[in-house]
Amino acid sequence: MIYIAGQVFGNFVFAMSLRLARGRQYHYLTVGTINYAIAALLAVTWAVLSDIPSFDPLVILLGAINGLQYQLSLVVLFTVVELVGIGITFGFIRLSVALPTFASIFLWGEQPAVLQVVGLGLAFVALPLLGADAHQAARGKRGHSLWTWSVLLTAVLLSGAGLTAAKAFSVWSTPDYQPLYTASVFVAATLGAGFIWPMRKRFRLPGWRTASMRHNIGLGVMMGASNLFQVAMLLSALAILPGTIVFPLSATVGLATTLLGGMVLFGERFGRVTAIGIVLTLFAIVLISVQ
Repeated sequence: MIYIAGQVFGNFVFAMSLRLARGRQYHYLTVGTINYAIAALLAVTWAVLSDIPSFDPLVILLGAINGLQYQLSLVVLFTVVELVGIGITFGFIRLSVALPTFASIFLWGEQPAVLQVVGLGLAFVALPLLGADAHQAARGKRGHSLWTWSVLLTAVLLSGAGLTAAKAFSVWSTPDYQPLYTASVFVAATLGAGFIWPMRKRFRLPGWRTASMRHNIGLGVMMGASNLFQVAMLLSALAILPGTIVFPLSATVGLATTLLGGMVLFGERFGRVTAIGIVLTLFAIVLISVQ
């Protein structure tokens, strides 16, 4: 369980840093790009210093899928965090554990308990409730519910795809290849950031001065280190525990800590319907965690 605790901690630091990067004193895409570049530098160094058996193309491919998902998710999160804050955003995205959990059951033969099936059902019930505040906020800003739900569901699907790639790596490879996989994740994410950067003017980012660049770098470095740490912890947990335990358990604790962090550090609040959705999500993920 130490690895799951480490993954939750790394993800919490990343989430709070991302919320901070959304503020006016930072340049979001600059912080995001530095985050992935730093994580890539650390991961490549780890890979070079490790005794990797060989350069397995499958490991590199799975890592690249996960890394591109990270970069795309960073762009999607830019919009979602503005609508509802970091707590509700990550509460909604935590439901993405359903994808790797289903994959663990139907692709890799991990047998679910009855309570796990009930938990998955609760997760789908919670989905529209978690999106209630996002829907209301977007309706006031854009008047387009289809756009709101497309952004929210895209975030869930992207996150689920990345987690499924990590699960596939844990099944089809060995822990010896973790440094290569992790390096592939963040190199791909950094390259993806390079493609996104030319479109930065479309994001309506606040103005920023060159004098604030050190703050962007500092926050990006913290995000990158925590990002690398949480990925390494997730892979280590998947190496010794089934995905039907790792994903829901880390999601449950991660959701609770992120919600608490959003409320305490950023004064975030949410409506009654969303609160019900959060409670159902917690119950759902706990039930999914039952073996």
